Amino acid sequence: MLDLLERSLNELEERLERSSLTELRRIAAFDLDGTLLEGDIGEAVFGFLLNERLTVGLSWEQYQHMLGVHKSMAYKAVVSSMAGAHKEDIAGATSAVMNCESEFIRHGSARIRVPRPRPILKKFLALLRQHRFRILVLSASNHFSVQQVTRVWFDIPASDAFGIQSRLVDNRLTTDFISPLPIGPGKAVLLRSQIGESEPLITGSDSALDLPLLRLTHPYGFSIWVGNDRSDFDVVRANAGSAHRFVFLSLDGAHESDGY
Repeated sequence: MLDLLERSLNELEERLERSSLTELRRIAAFDLDGTLLEGDIGEAVFGFLLNERLTVGLSWEQYQHMLGVHKSMAYKAVVSSMAGAHKEDIAGATSAVMNCESEFIRHGSARIRVPRPRPILKKFLALLRQHRFRILVLSASNHFSVQQVTRVWFDIPASDAFGIQSRLVDNRLTTDFISPLPIGPGKAVLLRSQIGESEPLITGSDSALDLPLLRLTHPYGFSIWVGNDRSDFDVVRANAGSAHRFVFLSLDGAHESDGY
C-alpha cells in the first residue's frame, strides 16, 4: 500500500512540474482517529479518565448512545466531561494510553481499543516531510491528546495539530470551547484559518463527516480514504465535488486508486 501512496505522490510531483506549479504550497491535512491512528485517542483517554473518576456528567453508555444519534454532539460531550480536570491530568492519561501494552482499556463491561499509529500512513508522513510538505492534523478528539500523540508518534509540531479545545482556568479545562471546532465543516474552517486561500495538495480521512475538508483538495492533488466499505468510499467520492484523485486504502489490505 505504501507503494501506491508513493506512486501517487510522484505523479503529483510530475503534474506540478509539467504545469510550472512546483512552488505551490506543499500542504497535507489529515484526520487523526481511524485515519492516521488505528483506533481513537479521544475515546481511549475518555475511558481512562472514567476509570480515574476525572470526568463529570457523561458515562460510556451515554456516549455510545449519543454517537448513534449525533456524532458531533457526542464528540463535544466527551471534552465537556473533562471540565475541571487539570491539563496535566489529560497529559498523564494520554501518556498512559500511549504506553499501554494491552489491546484494550476496560471500563465496566466495555472494551475500548488502545490506539496505535497506522504503519503505512506513518511511513507516508515521513515521505511527505522529505518532499517538504507541511502536515496538519485536525481531530474531534481533545486538543491536548491530539497534540501529544501527533508530536510523539508522527513528529508533527503542536502548532500544526488541532483538536477540540476548551479554555483553561488555572490550567483546568472548562466547558467554554474555542472556535472553530474541528468537527465536520469546522475542520475546513480551521484549516483555512491556518493556510488562508491555499489548497492542500493531499488530504486524508475515514469519515464522511470530513467531506468539507476533502473538498478543499487542489485539483492536482489527491485524497486518501481509509476504510473497508467500498460503498462508503463510493458515496464520499461522488460527493467530493472535485475532480481530484482519490486513493482508497482498505483495512483488509486491498487497495486501489481512482483516476483524474
